[in-house]
Amino acid sequence: MKLTLVSTPIGNLGDISENMRQAFEQCDLVLAEDTRVFRSLISKIEISRPDLRIVSFNDHSQDNLSYFTDLIKQAKSPILVSDAGSPIISDPGHILVKELLSLGGEVTSVPGPSAVTTALELSGLA
Repeated sequence: MKLTLVSTPIGNLGDISENMRQAFEQCDLVLAEDTRVFRSLISKIEISRPDLRIVSFNDHSQDNLSYFTDLIKQAKSPILVSDAGSPIISDPGHILVKELLSLGGEVTSVPGPSAVTTALELSGLA
C-alpha cells in the first residue's frame, strides 16, 4: 500500500513541476480536498483525464479512514492533494498518513519548493 503526496500551486500555475505533472498524468486515484478545485487545476494545466477517479478527502473524511485505506490498497498509483499547497500542512492529510504508516504502508512525496515541507509531510506529524 503506497500513497504519494503531491503539493499543488498556491496561486501560480508556473510552480507546477514536471514531476507534479507526471503524477497527475499517471495516477489512477486522486484523493482531493475539493474535487472541483482539482479538476479545474488539471484543466488549466491542460491535462485531460475524464476517466480519472477523484474522491473527496477533507476534514469530514477522518471518521472513515478504513474506506480511504481500502481505496489506496486497490489503486496502482494513488495520490493525495489539497486545494493549494501541501496536503499535510493545515489539511487533514496527516491523519491519513499516520494511519497508512501504522498499517505498514508507504508514503512518498513529489517535492515542492521546500525540502522542510517535504520532511514534515513524510513524518506523519500533525
